[in-house]
Amino acid sequence: MIECCRAHFLFHRRIRHPAPGIHATEFTRPRHTTGGHRGNRWHSERVRWTDVLLIRAPADAVWRLTTQVADWPSFLPTVQRLERLDEGPLRVGSSARIKQPGQPAATWIVTRLEPGREFTWQAVRPGLTLAGSHLVEDAAGGCRNTLVLEATGPAARPFGWAFGPMVRRSLRAENAGFRTRACQTGPEAEGSGSGAQA
Repeated sequence: MIECCRAHFLFHRRIRHPAPGIHATEFTRPRHTTGGHRGNRWHSERVRWTDVLLIRAPADAVWRLTTQVADWPSFLPTVQRLERLDEGPLRVGSSARIKQPGQPAATWIVTRLEPGREFTWQAVRPGLTLAGSHLVEDAAGGCRNTLVLEATGPAARPFGWAFGPMVRRSLRAENAGFRTRACQTGPEAEGSGSGAQA
């Protein structure tokens, strides 16, 4: 039991503080909540993937790349087309139509934004809500870029079974795309490093 707890602690410590050149991966297993009205029960599943990467570039440079979403198709292999449906800086309520490989186009709407640090947006499909989050934090030698995809709703568990491996690959590829572009756009980019979760 002690060894299991120690292994769990070390695993999550590695996730939160990935070393340069290391991709750290985390997958949260499906959980469900149960609610009801007059005896009727419904189940809402939740599945979450996280990818964390240490990028040897300033946090503000990575944040600019993160929020200039119209440019994503030019450097992210996970985005084929992206059309902003509004104008101006990204903000809560902003939306974009995105086509990704192997998926139908979907409209993503920003639900949370903390300038310079984090934003989350959501796309809704039948039985499923997808929430994608981007978190940029200062770290020694650069910044830590965290990508999260969370699926909730009755179809979340089947979605995880069917698309889990693809989601993990996509998060890793997307984070690598941010690292490559950030390291191409500034002098601080020498000697890139990584750390990811998916």
